Amino acid sequence: VILREGRARWGGALYEIGAGTTAMDNVAILDNRAEIGGGWYHNGNSISALSNVTFSGNIATQRGGAMQVNAPVT
Repeated sequence: VILREGRARWGGALYEIGAGTTAMDNVAILDNRAEIGGGWYHNGNSISALSNVTFSGNIATQRGGAMQVNAPVT
């Protein structure tokens, strides 16, 4: 899966907040842009498991170029 060239205020490609579980395997998060969490904004009581995930070329104008994390990640 490729998530590319998204634009948003939070999480250019992905915005995850609240409770729940997300698992990603063999994903590329490329060339996204946001104020916070250029590629991915991850917040709240959610839990994420990442395997073979590539972040490249993501930009945040405030913080978290590839990823802004405010929750557990394994």
